[in-house]
Amino acid sequence: MDNRGVARCLHEIADLLDIKGENSFRIRSYRVAAETVENHGGDVVAMVRRGEDLKSLPGVGAGIAGKIQEIVEQGECAYQRELLAEVPRGLLELLELPGLGPKGVSLVWRQLGVTSADELEAAITGGRFRTLPGMKDKKEARILKGLQERRNQERRFLLPVAAAAAERLIAYLKEHGAQRVEAAGSYRRRRESIGDLDLLAVGGEAEALARALTTHPDVKEVLAQGAGKSSVVLSSGLQVDLKQVEPDSIGAALQYFTGGKGHNIATRERAVRRGLKLNEYGVFRVDTGERVAGATEDEVYQALGLRYIPPEMREGRGEIERAEAGTLPALVEEADVLGDLHAHTTESDGKDSLEAMVAAARARGLRYLALTEHSRAIPSPTMGSGMDEARCLAHIRRLRAYQERVPDLRLLAGVEVDILPDGRLDMDDEVLAQLDVVVASLHSQLTMEPAKMTDRVLKAFENPYFQIWGHPLARRLFQRLPVGIDLERVFTEAGRQGVTLEINSQPQRLDLPDHLIRSAREKGLRFVISTDSHSTSQLENMRWGVGQARRGWLGPEDVLNTRPADGLLALLRRPSGQATSPGPAAR
Repeated sequence: MDNRGVARCLHEIADLLDIKGENSFRIRSYRVAAETVENHGGDVVAMVRRGEDLKSLPGVGAGIAGKIQEIVEQGECAYQRELLAEVPRGLLELLELPGLGPKGVSLVWRQLGVTSADELEAAITGGRFRTLPGMKDKKEARILKGLQERRNQERRFLLPVAAAAAERLIAYLKEHGAQRVEAAGSYRRRRESIGDLDLLAVGGEAEALARALTTHPDVKEVLAQGAGKSSVVLSSGLQVDLKQVEPDSIGAALQYFTGGKGHNIATRERAVRRGLKLNEYGVFRVDTGERVAGATEDEVYQALGLRYIPPEMREGRGEIERAEAGTLPALVEEADVLGDLHAHTTESDGKDSLEAMVAAARARGLRYLALTEHSRAIPSPTMGSGMDEARCLAHIRRLRAYQERVPDLRLLAGVEVDILPDGRLDMDDEVLAQLDVVVASLHSQLTMEPAKMTDRVLKAFENPYFQIWGHPLARRLFQRLPVGIDLERVFTEAGRQGVTLEINSQPQRLDLPDHLIRSAREKGLRFVISTDSHSTSQLENMRWGVGQARRGWLGPEDVLNTRPADGLLALLRRPSGQATSPGPAAR
């Protein structure tokens, strides 16, 4: 829970009251409080933890202060639950549609029984909607358009889908005359999912490139075709926009089409204050119209009096101020990562053998690899279940023996041990003590109440062999929400106990989320970036984890597996006096 989470709950209460037709003053009081929390410069959650008086916040009275405290402690409040017992949650989505509003939502609910977007669409197409007072043809058309746009906005894609499309189309457009093609937008910022893909092309004949894109075999629908810009929808559903750019404007175009809304507003405002105009074509002096920058992004930022800002940081989260002060961190790069600390073979639920995983790791130039098979709680297609203590000891012996065959790759014996519902680890301490790497993760009872989940994880941290917290929130993008947990307490205790946080590179996980990485970094916590590979091909996912780390502002010094194996092992938590296993002499 953070400021945005608290504000979201307060906004939801206001929306539910609005649908019910409650007193407008009461509704407004919740909206004002929500905006206060959302825009507050400090951490409202921390204020609650410290017992500070929330009534010091503008627009927050005693009643709402009590509800904020309840939201922080429980993830929601009783009043919110009471309202949701009366008003179906699906109606909240309808408030976002143009032309309906709270009164219209209340009307379709009470008189037509509509409780979701799909039911509203059915009511319109079935002719029932227009039987309501004030609901005419134009309003129907407007709402239907809103439903379609909302459906399009909801369609998002994981990074590998976008990457495959981008790489394929970039090569294709170069074959058709483009000298340079760059992917921009949220894909270049490495957001965890994207809505569409922006491509910028330099060189070649504009009409020929547009024709090439719109006739590509993957194109399902052509939305627009022209020399300046073309838009298509691929068979995957991903929309691709292609824009032709002049060579002396490509830097400005990349800057313009890459940045998030907050970043772009801030850079344009900064240009105005310096007597400049910034757009996709370049940086120009307002008084003379002279172009002063545009060919490269570096010169665009220099014209604004800023150091170059990496794409992953361009979200309007303080990067402008840091660039001006010259204090932007040097971000971690994939080449900095020397080893992978989370991988599985057919010994648990992996698809490939130890031999195949080792060969793939060596081919990628890794210097060490931790084989972290699951503990017994996770089913294994080949073995029936994960490792018990006897199998884990055999796993250790097998890796120690196999090490002699691969002197150029340090093999680390590891386990991904389950954090059981009561906070115990699913492996005896005597066995954990003999492992190089212990990753502990949540896999079961993920809907546990936040207070209980917090106690569960804190209890697990007490085990001195708990080294790395794997995919901490156990989320799966588009499939499973993150667990409810008091991260303020958990991060504090992780730092105190010396627990390292994993950034899981599986594209459907990317766990931790970027804003939490940055929050944990500011608290002094340490990280590893791991692929959680279940096959040889998944070792390539390291790039997505590195992108997530960069979005969290991590440098190489924040990531333990940028160090050689012995340096890494020396920094991982372990009981006093416990030695690590010897590696090859070359290490």
